[in-house]
Amino acid sequence: MNRLRAGFCQVGNPFNPTQISRLSLAPMDVDCFIFWTRNPAPLLPMLGELSDMGHEFLFQVTITGYPKELEPNAPPLEKVLSACAELARVWGRDRFVWRYDPVLICREVDVDFQARNFQNLCNELGGHTERCIMSIISWYKKIDTFFRKHKVLARNELRRYERFPHLMRHMRECARHAGMELQSCCEPLDLTPYDIHPGACMDAKR
Repeated sequence: MNRLRAGFCQVGNPFNPTQISRLSLAPMDVDCFIFWTRNPAPLLPMLGELSDMGHEFLFQVTITGYPKELEPNAPPLEKVLSACAELARVWGRDRFVWRYDPVLICREVDVDFQARNFQNLCNELGGHTERCIMSIISWYKKIDTFFRKHKVLARNELRRYERFPHLMRHMRECARHAGMELQSCCEPLDLTPYDIHPGACMDAKR
């Protein structure tokens, strides 16, 4: 907010730290701010000032509701849900996209947990957003030990998992019942047989 009030910021080149660029933050030079976060609460008191400056903004909020064993640093779920409800109430549900990522099956999160968890979150977020973006777990080498510890099914294993189609259809129906469009993002698996179509985290139209 200090940089917005000043009207500019300075950004270092990540490949050449001595090269500094001055970027205008004037409303005429900024199309939109997209806040990609797990917790919008700290920014809510500042959105009025941001809007008064003439800025447009959107939020993409990652909410999974997974156990602490998987996401020990995630903010309290109740706090995030409350903040998202407030965001939608004051600024409109089109300002907020829910990201449910990654979809995984592991020791702590079986198919039944996934089905209940996603349905509960849809019930909580219904009426507060128009869209849910999801993607299937990707196996990153840097957290290979974590995946093995929690017995996470890799993408190809998950695709062949007999209850995977059931889970995808269930998620689609839960989102639809809550008035949301369920889309995939950066997802190599074809989910169109379950009526889940590819989209984008933030598409150009939005």
